[in-house]
Amino acid sequence: MRSFTSLTPPQDELIEVCGDSKCLIPVKADVIGNGRIGTYGIITGKPAYIAVVGNDEFAAGMAGERAVIELTRRGFATCWLGVTFNRQLVSQAIGLPEGTPLIAVIAVGYAAKHRSIVDGTMRLACGAFTRKNLRKLIVAGSPAADLSDAIEALRSAPSNHNCQPWRLAFNTNGNIDVYADPHDKSYLLDVGIAVSHFLLVAPEYKICENKSRYPGLKPIVTLCK
Repeated sequence: MRSFTSLTPPQDELIEVCGDSKCLIPVKADVIGNGRIGTYGIITGKPAYIAVVGNDEFAAGMAGERAVIELTRRGFATCWLGVTFNRQLVSQAIGLPEGTPLIAVIAVGYAAKHRSIVDGTMRLACGAFTRKNLRKLIVAGSPAADLSDAIEALRSAPSNHNCQPWRLAFNTNGNIDVYADPHDKSYLLDVGIAVSHFLLVAPEYKICENKSRYPGLKPIVTLCK
């Protein structure tokens, strides 16, 4: 659950933040409304939304989280609604063309001064305040000391029920192979979100193809200098 105020964010600001991204569609507040539409149960107040769409969930995760970070910088509160929100309800509400995958929805608004009891309880239940120890996310090698801030940004990124499906292998050449635990239904979206955090802090890296293999894990990308 996420508690917003009754003040709706300016639609032109959402349009500006989404820019020309093919993955992001700004949606006015009254088109979707509130109530029981998302992963965390209930949205209260009058947020606007960003629909995250497309066939590339990794790219969509990166684009959506870049928007979230920029909106946060501008003083807005946000909430990802992922795996279990009502896709049919939202797709019909925004008139999404048939055949266009609706991956997720991001609620955008102004945070209520006080969270409701239900809000706080549900955040605790879904692990909103916990993250895995870095050692559990590394499958090979160790990060260079100058990457500590970028790795911490990646480690602390949000994910579905905070399952943090990303796994990292550090190579001697400085590249980082990024994998995912495929048991999480939204692993591509979540890894995209996490990688966007890393690149925000370490923009000297670029995304390359992950040609490595690791038992039981899905290769996603390699972060190359």
